[in-house]
Amino acid sequence: MGFLKKLFPYILLLFFIGGCSSSLIKLDIEPGYTGLEMFGQKSERSFYYDIQKIDTLKLKWSSSTKGSFTNNTVVTAEKFVFINDLAGRITVFDIETGKRKGMLNYKGSVYTTPVINKYTTYFAVAELNNPSSLLVGYDIFNGVELFKVEIEGKIVNELLFLDDGIIAITGNGDVFKYGFKGEKIFQIRLRKGINSHPTLYKEQVVFGTKEGEILILDKNNGQVKRKVKISDQSLNNGSIKNNIFYIGSDDGNLYSYNFETGKEKILFKTGSKIIAAPSFDDENIYFGSMAGWFYSFSLKKEKMNWSINLNGLINASAMVTKDEVVIPDLNKNIYIVNKRTGGINSVYKYEGRVKLTPVVKDNLLFIGYDNGVLECYEIQ
Repeated sequence: MGFLKKLFPYILLLFFIGGCSSSLIKLDIEPGYTGLEMFGQKSERSFYYDIQKIDTLKLKWSSSTKGSFTNNTVVTAEKFVFINDLAGRITVFDIETGKRKGMLNYKGSVYTTPVINKYTTYFAVAELNNPSSLLVGYDIFNGVELFKVEIEGKIVNELLFLDDGIIAITGNGDVFKYGFKGEKIFQIRLRKGINSHPTLYKEQVVFGTKEGEILILDKNNGQVKRKVKISDQSLNNGSIKNNIFYIGSDDGNLYSYNFETGKEKILFKTGSKIIAAPSFDDENIYFGSMAGWFYSFSLKKEKMNWSINLNGLINASAMVTKDEVVIPDLNKNIYIVNKRTGGINSVYKYEGRVKLTPVVKDNLLFIGYDNGVLECYEIQ
């Protein structure tokens, strides 16, 4: 009994260590990897994938991060898939098996999709019990933190990758640009609420404000090049197609702004909030509203192709393929819709609210829903 008493503290220590989650991502990525992955695939934000018709989805694996998701996406790098969560984690899974290959754990919430450039991932942590965020650069090959800088304000909008740095925008309107070594390049205080993911058009950073303005900033120095007032209510998330910026608003309107002509207009009035960034193919724009309606609108004819009432809540962008639109619905459904007719081809039901915009990698489809469940499907 005396021996066991002496041994007990060591047993307790081993139990504690074994029960703690390690914070490490160290991956066997191939030498020379040059991938660039981010929310919406590129800085203009695109949710189009060049794949054929989805006949069925066969579940390959299901894993969990134990933390809930926001309305963003996974990103992939070679044989790995990355996801952030609101419990302050970046988790990496094996793309074939769903086994966890690494995790970074911070005190706070990671609202935005990590950016991966070659062997480095960049992400932001909104700190717990602190009105600030951490911008982190992490070497996923060697498993080391390259830099960690504290930023005043909560970063809840997606990061924007540039050829010479990262743009981060806080909810209270501070715009930061940092270099790839964590050096601050500029900080601009706009004093405007921002609930809009930044996009890039040539040398200009573009996003909306809660005051209903489109702001266009010089990507090199942060100088405001133009303000375009188009609504009396908040502008939400936008995307760019063929020199035109498209963005939805709390007033229920879908707006467009032409960079070449400098003209803006209302494309369509839905009557309900449009939160998610629109999606495109070469001919049409696809978008949904918080009233559960989903729309296909012709860019050339500037008229509605079709609309469908899904009786849910659409606040994540749809994925578009050659033949279909894959629509995540907060009302625990994924709809696969014929993009030419608006007819529903199939419906997949889930136990939690579907949060993530679907992503395709090597004929595998990734879907995420509450509470932190990530599933991988084979497309058949």
